[in-house]
Amino acid sequence: MEGLFGLLLFNGLRIRSTIQPDGRSSSGDSPSPRAGDIVITRTSRSGLAYEVQVVPGPPQIRFGTRKDAFAQARLLAKRGAVDAWFRDGDTVTLLARFRLDR
Repeated sequence: MEGLFGLLLFNGLRIRSTIQPDGRSSSGDSPSPRAGDIVITRTSRSGLAYEVQVVPGPPQIRFGTRKDAFAQARLLAKRGAVDAWFRDGDTVTLLARFRLDR
């Protein structure tokens, strides 16, 4: 399967967390991106553009498809031993967990 649902099933993760503008999770127990993590953000409501960034920095790469953005984010997260996330508005979903210091 492709897309977000396929990646979540592949990684066995179904974690959802809503983050606040300051980066804190809405509930203290829910995970949220940490410094160094890779975050994909959908930049248009039509879903035609996705930006990839390293937290807390600005977007660094833009992709035209979700598949390409997810593949690159997962690769970068694995290489950097950090986690990969997808942000859609205020909702953040964990895509892949590679962080060594859990």
